[in-house]
Amino acid sequence: ISHCLVIRGEPLTGAFGRAIGLGTMKASDGLLTVEEIASGLGIARRYHALTSSELNAEEVTARYVSDEVARKIIDEASSELALALNHASMILDPGRIIMGGGFWLGSELLRKLTIQRFEALMNRNVLPELSDATSENSGLRGVGISAWRLLHAVPKSD
Repeated sequence: ISHCLVIRGEPLTGAFGRAIGLGTMKASDGLLTVEEIASGLGIARRYHALTSSELNAEEVTARYVSDEVARKIIDEASSELALALNHASMILDPGRIIMGGGFWLGSELLRKLTIQRFEALMNRNVLPELSDATSENSGLRGVGISAWRLLHAVPKSD
């Protein structure tokens, strides 16, 4: 789970080039990271640790209604992701947050729960728009555009 702050169409990498690690933030338990709790791989690993069953995140999500362990894991994943988005939103005050990634785009349940929890956490009258990336590999495309601009000395837009 990573992020990229974009200002006037340009990705901001941060002072040390590490402004990509939303998932590396410690989760509210102080032990695991957001990535370990809310990513597709993290969900699958947590389910396996608690049940010894080898399921992927989509399969765990499909058991949300009938399986108490799956429900607990998905609820925690959406809560931690919503909390991380809330923290970033409170600091950066974005007008829009665009979410992507395989599991986010593939799991309507995770999106719905995360958005509900994010909106409940935000204590502002105006919320940032929360939308989905519209294409696969959108992050890679953004990096490609930035690299092309650097190679061709295209000035940043104002």
